[in-house]
Amino acid sequence: KQLRWLLRDLGALDELPKGIPLEKAEVVALVAPIFREEERRKTSERRSYWFWTALPYVGGLLALVIFSEPLLAASESFRQSFWATCEERRVLAAYAYDAGSVVAAFLVLVTGALDFATQWIRLSVILGWITPRTAAIRKLFFPLPSLPVDPAMAIGATSGYAINVAPMVLTYLLGWARDRCG
Repeated sequence: KQLRWLLRDLGALDELPKGIPLEKAEVVALVAPIFREEERRKTSERRSYWFWTALPYVGGLLALVIFSEPLLAASESFRQSFWATCEERRVLAAYAYDAGSVVAAFLVLVTGALDFATQWIRLSVILGWITPRTAAIRKLFFPLPSLPVDPAMAIGATSGYAINVAPMVLTYLLGWARDRCG
């Protein structure tokens, strides 16, 4: 009876001849290929499930292995450059102050603040490309205005998308102000 239910669930009951008593060996011989196919399908589904489950983790680990060394080297270089620049600004401001020029010392500090703001904008834009809109780190980003420009406007057409040029404009203005102070 249980064998008939199992065969019915697999759709193999129709393949058995009706009204003719069959020996157990004959039933097994008729149904064995169906059972093997069902087992192969279930195994394939399990393998597919594990493959698609493991793929994001393996991809993330691979990206970490590939990009970790260059990122560490770049961050170390950036850190050393940042602290060297800060120390240089401090020494220049102290020298200008000791020479009796408070305005020059103030302008050195202003150029340092403008450089910091420029780097903050660049870092905010780069991280803004990869962080989700709801991420808590976005609270630390530079508050950039939106200034969309359609690139096709140069030829008098519209393309349906726009580029935010506010970071470029702000970076240019901060560089211009830095040049005027320096």
